[in-house]
Amino acid sequence: MKKIVNNKKIKKFQSWGNNITISAKEIIFSEDIIKDKSPNLTIYGNGRSYGDCALGNNILSMNNNNGIKRFDNEKGVIECNSGTKLRDINSLIIPKGWFFPVSPGTSLATIGGCVASDVHGKNHYTNGSFSDHVISLKILNSKNEILEISRSELSEIFYATCGGMGLLGIIVSVSLKLMRINSSNIYQTEKKFTRIEDLIDAFYEHENNMYNVGWIDFLNNKSNQFRNIFMTANHGDDLIYKNIEIKEINVPFKKCFSLLLNNQGMKLFNKIYFSRSEHNRFSKINFNKFFYILDYVKDWNLLYGRNGLLQLHFVIPEKSIKYALNKIFSNISETQIRPYLATFKRYSDSNNNYLTFAKKGFGAALDFPNNINSRKLLKKLESIITDHDGKIYLCKDSLLSKENFEKSYEKHNLYKKVLKEFNPELKFNSIQSDRLGIT
Repeated sequence: MKKIVNNKKIKKFQSWGNNITISAKEIIFSEDIIKDKSPNLTIYGNGRSYGDCALGNNILSMNNNNGIKRFDNEKGVIECNSGTKLRDINSLIIPKGWFFPVSPGTSLATIGGCVASDVHGKNHYTNGSFSDHVISLKILNSKNEILEISRSELSEIFYATCGGMGLLGIIVSVSLKLMRINSSNIYQTEKKFTRIEDLIDAFYEHENNMYNVGWIDFLNNKSNQFRNIFMTANHGDDLIYKNIEIKEINVPFKKCFSLLLNNQGMKLFNKIYFSRSEHNRFSKINFNKFFYILDYVKDWNLLYGRNGLLQLHFVIPEKSIKYALNKIFSNISETQIRPYLATFKRYSDSNNNYLTFAKKGFGAALDFPNNINSRKLLKKLESIITDHDGKIYLCKDSLLSKENFEKSYEKHNLYKKVLKEFNPELKFNSIQSDRLGIT
């Protein structure tokens, strides 16, 4: 573990959704960071959380705690310090024929952040969440002790840490089992539909493929019939292993460009995107373009302008999904507020983590411009989701109420019990954890 002279300075921090900005003390991670009189800390990776889960008065930056400690190329096991970005790990493992069993939509997240948020990707139905492939963690607790935890050792702490939003302690390093692949290319087939029912059916039809994801156009709908594109994919088998570098495009005058992000501008964009796709079109693309397409646009979140964006990321059980979606879509249609980007996924049964997000069903991630009307609409949608036994993903959340958090996260009392035993002084907290009544 790296040991540096700790420093503190006041600086501005923003959520990745750019919907909240705070001034906070920045504290750089060191191995002796926890002291008797040290302040409460909010653990911060690379700032890719959309809401306020990584924001607080005292930000503990983990970026300096990076680097790969061990990589077993034969067994596909890697151990990394928690501040290591997925992109840096990919540059090592992809050429050797390995990949993450689960990957989020950005390669700029840290591996510690992936565990704390228990991220998922386009293959939750087949491979579950990120933590399902974690072998063990080393965590620094509020007593300045480093503990190694796993499903067999200190399991309660393990299940509370994975998906626990950084409130149990500081994840110092992660040991992870990788997935063998036969190519760095992805073989993808896209399909076009005009009914949501057809999109849902496509997930069942192609459930044996590794990756499935849908895109929904909310801006060009008629009579609640939403045009959509379904993409199903697997890793290739051509034995080509190329880590094609992501060359970021720096869009100039982002705040001026944000003027184009309105219903009319995005309506035209969605029309073009849908018309350019082809039913049953096959493509062979590099993994970076399949998993991390938004990473190609530098600071794309700033394109939403000064107020940023709000993302509603939810899951609803299979038995309720069609009825609940109808209510959600109807409420959106009744307003002038539209999500500019909407993706759709299928989820499997949840794991044993106490704050696990996923459950067997379907869910969507909807990006709205951040304004008063959007916030009012999202509060209505929040109630619809929780009334239908659904959940809102904490990593993307900015608005969830304490009442609906406790209603939807069934193990929240068990989580709080472990939290008080392991972190009795609540040394680690965040704006979100205070809002939800966790700390």
